[in-house]
Amino acid sequence: MSLHHYLPAVYMGGFSLSDDGSRRYRPLWCLRRGSQEPFPTTGDKLGSAKDLYTLKKNWQPQSLDRVWAYYEKTLPSAISQLVDTARPLEANTWLRTLVPFVASLFVRGPEFNERFGSRIPARLQRAGSEDSTNGARVIELQRLLAQVAAAHWGVVTSNDPQANFITNEIGLSVARVSGFESTHGWLVPLDRRHVLTVTPRRSGQIMTHSGLGWKTIIGRRGAGQDEVKTINRNTAGMAREFVIAGEQQFLKSLNGKWQRPPDRTWLDGGWGCTSEERIAHEFDWHRLVSVAARPYSPDADLQSIDKDIWAAEWCPPPFFPTNLPEFRSGLHLKERTISLDLGPRKGFPRREEHTNNAATL
Repeated sequence: MSLHHYLPAVYMGGFSLSDDGSRRYRPLWCLRRGSQEPFPTTGDKLGSAKDLYTLKKNWQPQSLDRVWAYYEKTLPSAISQLVDTARPLEANTWLRTLVPFVASLFVRGPEFNERFGSRIPARLQRAGSEDSTNGARVIELQRLLAQVAAAHWGVVTSNDPQANFITNEIGLSVARVSGFESTHGWLVPLDRRHVLTVTPRRSGQIMTHSGLGWKTIIGRRGAGQDEVKTINRNTAGMAREFVIAGEQQFLKSLNGKWQRPPDRTWLDGGWGCTSEERIAHEFDWHRLVSVAARPYSPDADLQSIDKDIWAAEWCPPPFFPTNLPEFRSGLHLKERTISLDLGPRKGFPRREEHTNNAATL
């Protein structure tokens, strides 16, 4: 029997006041929904379930858990680079670690079992299996990568050293994002001093070439103590299980202010793309990784995918539709800047013909 973390322990360690030792064992405070008193703990003891990702048939039992493990190794370093205002963020770090980290927050949790099950007609649910659900996690991840990459990214930094951010068991919440885009967005607490805003959009500029490699376009701003408190209340309101912080005072202030547990269907929507558009652009992340690995060229090939991307660093196992054409890339290059457009594409058969028809390598 294996214990699988749906919230990375190395991520939770970033909210500790201690910078000593392994992140997964750094001291934290946790408050469970319905409880009045926080208790001391560490990240390795939270956000996990037994055999959540264990595969039963025709697979190596721990092959899915290894999908997350690859990017978790570089996550602490990548977050440090993301919040560093002194230098631009390398596109490869963003694409190979940070984009998959954010995308996986929508598919790793135990609540995904419920969300996936709700999409299946009742007459077919008995025929399903845990392997089907876990396979769906990988397909969902594949289709989220381009949407996460196309979104506007911004880092909010607490201006007050005494005002720290908290996080919850899924590592995100949804809220209206001010200062970057006038629409809703996802909030991903990064550590005790920083929160990432991920604002969905159908198109936008995402990478630029500085002459020294591809860099990611990131917005930045500060937040005062009142805004930090508002973000923390929102993070707690979206928690079903628990919230964590570096000090118990940030959790005690939440007593009696939590909203009722949210309906997790909000994790399925909010990206602004139709199901056909998600499928049509599901390999645009792979194209971005390919472009970022090549020398700059004004005539760069934005359509092809380098086979080598599956052999180096993080890359999920691909699922290829067996009855769909290769869709035109959503990548555009203009004056050393790449934008990603998730607009509609032609070539889809009738919906029932492509719903569940996929093959994997």
